Amino acid sequence: AREAGGGAAALTGASVYLEAAQSGPTTLEECLENQLRAAAEEAPDCFLVTGADTDEKIELLREVVRRNEKRMVRLSVPDTTGTYFTDEEDTEIGFDVPTVVLRDGEIHEII
Repeated sequence: AREAGGGAAALTGASVYLEAAQSGPTTLEECLENQLRAAAEEAPDCFLVTGADTDEKIELLREVVRRNEKRMVRLSVPDTTGTYFTDEEDTEIGFDVPTVVLRDGEIHEII
């Protein structure tokens, strides 16, 4: 939430478009995951997804959200010679952002 003029917190959302994902060189799944990850970097209060107009697309959305849940992992990082070593500390990856599926301008589902 962001601070609005009167001191009240305003919510911010990030738009995710499944319609546009079908025309590019990547798969629908890759495009969806790329959009969600990029949007999550801006720390929105929610994702607003349009174009999930079939049960298959909603299931794909659920799977991508599940796969990107916030968690702590131990990463491997390269040194200056390109040799990979396990990092000494865990790193937080993923996101924990409610995903709102819109159909016909109405909320269809919240994931």
